[in-house]
Amino acid sequence: MNNLVINKTQIVKAREESIRKMEQKNEDKKIKLLYNEVGEEKNIYELDVVELKGLINLSYLFLRRLKLMKGRTNFMNMIHQ
Repeated sequence: MNNLVINKTQIVKAREESIRKMEQKNEDKKIKLLYNEVGEEKNIYELDVVELKGLINLSYLFLRRLKLMKGRTNFMNMIHQ
């Protein structure tokens, strides 16, 4: 009986985690779509606060990736010199 309760708890936790991951992916896709819409000249004044925050967060992610790529490039250039 005790094993049944443990297994049920693990299943519930796994489902909750799966749902959380799907919600995060969905939110990420919404933000990327919004970023593309703004890039296609959507008026930024039409956005609400949540959309603006998502756009800002996505911009920070892009900046971090660019810095990381630049650091890797510099590192590779140092190695090949």
